[in-house]
Amino acid sequence: MTRRQKQTLWSLIVIALAAIIVVIAVTGARNKNQLRTLDSSAGEGELDHIYERHDAGEDAEAPEDVAENTSARTIRGSVVRPNGEPAAGVRVIARTPGSGETFEVETTVGGMFEFGEMPTDLYAVEATAEGFGPAIAIGVVPGGAPLRLVLESGRDLRGVVLRDDEPVPFAVLHLGSPGMFPQRSAVTDEAGRFAISGLRVGTYEYAVTGDGVGTGFGGRLTIGEESAPVALEIEADPAPNTRIRVVDRATSEPIVAGVVTISEAQLHVLSITSLVEAGQTEINYLPIGEYQISVRAPGYMPHNGRFWVQGDGEAIWIGLSRGASVSGRVIDEAGNGVPGVRMSAVVETDEGARWEIERAVFQSFHRLVRPDGSPYWWPVSSYSSSDDGSFSISGIPAGQAVVLGRREGFATAASPPLILSADQNYENLRLVLHRGRAIRGRVEDGGGAAVAGATVVMSDPALPAWLGSKTMLTDRLGVFVFENAGPRARLTARHQEHGATELDVEVPPEGLDDLIVRLSNEQRPGLSGRVFTTQAGPAAGAAVWAMQGSSDVAVCRGHVESQGWFHLTNCSAVPESIIASLDGYAPLIADLGGDLEPRDWVLRAGGEIDVVSQGQPMNVAIRPRMVLPESLWAYPSLSLERWSREVVPHVAPGTYSVVCEAEGFAPATLEVEVRENRRVEALCPTRSRMMDFDVYVIDNMGAPVAGALLMIDGTDPPFRGVTGEAGSVRVRAEPGAWASAVAVHERWGQGRLDLQVPYEAAEPFRVRLVDPVGGADTDAFMEQLDDWGITAALDSRSVVIDEITNDSPAFGVGLRRRDLVMWAKPTSDRRLSVGVRRNGDIVDFELVRPEQPR
Repeated sequence: MTRRQKQTLWSLIVIALAAIIVVIAVTGARNKNQLRTLDSSAGEGELDHIYERHDAGEDAEAPEDVAENTSARTIRGSVVRPNGEPAAGVRVIARTPGSGETFEVETTVGGMFEFGEMPTDLYAVEATAEGFGPAIAIGVVPGGAPLRLVLESGRDLRGVVLRDDEPVPFAVLHLGSPGMFPQRSAVTDEAGRFAISGLRVGTYEYAVTGDGVGTGFGGRLTIGEESAPVALEIEADPAPNTRIRVVDRATSEPIVAGVVTISEAQLHVLSITSLVEAGQTEINYLPIGEYQISVRAPGYMPHNGRFWVQGDGEAIWIGLSRGASVSGRVIDEAGNGVPGVRMSAVVETDEGARWEIERAVFQSFHRLVRPDGSPYWWPVSSYSSSDDGSFSISGIPAGQAVVLGRREGFATAASPPLILSADQNYENLRLVLHRGRAIRGRVEDGGGAAVAGATVVMSDPALPAWLGSKTMLTDRLGVFVFENAGPRARLTARHQEHGATELDVEVPPEGLDDLIVRLSNEQRPGLSGRVFTTQAGPAAGAAVWAMQGSSDVAVCRGHVESQGWFHLTNCSAVPESIIASLDGYAPLIADLGGDLEPRDWVLRAGGEIDVVSQGQPMNVAIRPRMVLPESLWAYPSLSLERWSREVVPHVAPGTYSVVCEAEGFAPATLEVEVRENRRVEALCPTRSRMMDFDVYVIDNMGAPVAGALLMIDGTDPPFRGVTGEAGSVRVRAEPGAWASAVAVHERWGQGRLDLQVPYEAAEPFRVRLVDPVGGADTDAFMEQLDDWGITAALDSRSVVIDEITNDSPAFGVGLRRRDLVMWAKPTSDRRLSVGVRRNGDIVDFELVRPEQPR
């Protein structure tokens, strides 16, 4: 395998961290033009890891508390099959991009694994087993909580990669789908064959890359319900060699290090990543065509665009800009420097993009690194003022910027608008941080009566209107109170039964009391139009609300008449958007765009949210992230039993928060994106309260038995462990669960005990070995073994294998004569799990009957 292919495979492991980006991208859905800032110094240490730049002469000293605590350098956990049974003999690999080292272990009979004395770093841990899809944990830190890796069940994909009917060895198949994170990959063998297991039913996209050959993007396949493996024959096309050169736009000097990601489109389910070294990388796996390219490097603004692969040897030049930097000092009203002020900047670029540094959201993301070149699992650095109030912010794109300073107890400090250009250094900016001032007031109508439930918005006139504001509703006396206002504030008050009022106020240092905001009685605007259903019929009876800004209080409302018309009058403000709702349809949410002329609107079916509970009963609340008044659209509240699901239909496209609450646990919040005529799954996480308790295994005379195998069914997951010298084993399970414990020792026999996991510390349980191995009905146990091709003999309480029948399910799986049988348990109609003691070790085997022809 070439170095580039190894880089690509490693990059695929690392890009699993894009699951974190989904949360960021969802947050950014409120403003699709927001971009994240760059820090000129960020990412250097991380790239030292990625590019293996290490000082061989020095080893960093670990902190004393970590060096002395070996558990702080241990990664441990368990691997289970999809049905929850422990998976023994599974290969577990831990990789780190820091040094490129790979650590490998196999799981024990209880499915447990442990990596000891691990270097302090962040790891990707992957468990793989034949016939199953892998289980992966990303961003694992030594000394953290034990991992639980669940192997994936599903269909198998088999295939071959050809070029002119000749196999292509050592090519990489990349496979992805909207619900697959990370994307999967497989390397072809010398005959061009590949295999991927554990694929769920659904539609997938694939791409193949190799030296001088590739398919590009656009390959599609469907995994169906049939049990037979899916066969795929892929024909690769010739791929010319394309050199991508990445340089500093201002100096034309090569960029030292960076990352290039190529895909069919932004946010695509498949991407291919290459590393930039000494300002260049070579792409020799893309056929001629047009592709999306993203380039990131530490200290530079991101580049996103399209490029063409055309002829062999062609060079593509990409220039990156460092952006602008702003430095200065934050002082208080007396002129003293203020330390610890959180610094940020809001920017409107010439192209209309808007973003704020502190929000850490942006329109398009890179699957491997942030725009500053640092990996996604590293902490996000933030800007703050130093001891004397000095600050510096770098990597700001060209446009109009306002620098902000925030600290508890102070009003937000804002600079005048700054016009910045790429690579510009703006110095000596001074920000004055004022102590927060209170505004207390009352909203009244034109006759002087208090207006309860009025919406009052406070904003800073110095800040862009889109940046945000503080909003509150007046109480029953019409009173409102705002804290931490600046010397100047803009107040906007409105109520659906009155006209809106806006006023600018000067706020003295002691605050502003008894401010009266009087709503006007002027002629108010209206809105008319027609609403239809998708069947082109009038949406008679549909509720219609007109909205303004980010408030969830309607400026006016009404209903659709029998002919489909609605007429909204006496709006308290000029409508900016419209919401319409009718049973059986998703709410309509649309911007008016400043056009108040009558027009037609159509209600559609919308999408669906499929809510799934797991280990506990769940109360689930669904809340939209867009403006959608609860009084118009009833927010779904579900009560789910454990391991159940419920579909919420007719959901308007957009982003929703799904809050899952189980009794006795903190709520878990999921973000889902709903699309028209699509169903999205919201999987509530399992939250378990666990209890540790001891189980002793004793012989028929009451003496402890060391080395006995204890298997407990009924816990989640099922438990399997071996007793120590004292004959005991520590079990962790959910309290209150009823379980069945079976203990086996090859010499002392078998015992069984039904137990309930205690809710608090209690006397240990004891399992007495009173039966031969195989249980009380030894004859039935021996007949079962014989039926699967194992001839065994009973020696006192032990069951000893004597012979394996040819052409039986037991033949060729690794069982040997004189193995001491520990258990034999059917896991399905066609599978039998068998465990034996061999040379002191417990080894398990799976026997499979061939499927009978129909």
